[in-house]
Order: sequence, then structure tokens, then C-alpha cells
Amino acid sequence: AKCTTEQLAAIIRENHKGETGIVYCYSRQMCENVAQALREKHGLSAEHYHAQMDRLDKERVQNEWYHDELRVVVATVRLSLIFGESRADSYT
Repeated sequence: AKCTTEQLAAIIRENHKGETGIVYCYSRQMCENVAQALREKHGLSAEHYHAQMDRLDKERVQNEWYHDELRVVVATVRLSLIFGESRADSYT
């Protein structure tokens, strides 16, 4: 479902406090924009993740998320299989 970053931040804060999760987007640009807005406008620990990222950046995001240093990963739908749903429920 589509929602604004304000709505998404509210959902995360109200329904998923203290949890980690994945937000799926349809484009790389949208992933970057949503992650940036969640960080800068809403103070959430969020990073984007998509196929065009440098390998080291991908590894950093994965490691931070798996070690609970990162709360929200904003990824393209195409990469949903890499993270999988076993680690955390998707927020959307």
C-alpha cells in the first residue's frame, strides 16, 4: 500500500517500536528518498538498499541490520529475497 513517509514513520513508531523491519519500494530512487526522509525528518535509523549500491555499502547495511544497529532497511522489491521475511516483518 502507498503511504507518505509521515504515515510510514507513524506506523513504525506506533506499531513496531523496538523492532527491525524492511520497507519495500519499487525503485532505487524511491528507496534512497524514503530512507533519507525517515532518517532526517523522523529521526529513525534507516538506510536504503538496492542493486546499484557498491558491494561494501551493501555489506555494511546488511551487517548493521543483522546486528540490530540499523532498525529499518528500505529496499527494492526485487531484493526482497536477499533479506527474506524470516528476519523481521515488512512494515508495509
